[in-house]
Amino acid sequence: MKRLIKRLLVLILAVAAALAMRPMLFAQARLTLDYSAMAKRLVAQLALKPGEKVLSIAQAGVMADLLPHLRYEVMRAGGVDLGVVEILRRSSSGARASRGLTTRRCSAMWMRRS
Repeated sequence: MKRLIKRLLVLILAVAAALAMRPMLFAQARLTLDYSAMAKRLVAQLALKPGEKVLSIAQAGVMADLLPHLRYEVMRAGGVDLGVVEILRRSSSGARASRGLTTRRCSAMWMRRS
């Protein structure tokens, strides 16, 4: 009899724990950014004049969802959207330094090739 009561008590506690955890088992609502509002604010702060040209520079993959909204708002404000140049993240390993190339030497090499 004691064994039966003990098993029922464990079962009741397990059910109570499962019911208590129920809200955590469902996916929570995911918060998103209002990219349209952000783009409007950025373009308003630029105070573009009609015909002014805008070239956006963005790090690849960072705030990529903002770019279409930003380009649209530039065109709505009368600016000329020249597109987006995506740059790569600078390597932390210092690959140029290991080859003995400094920023000045890289710039000079680039200018000679152009």
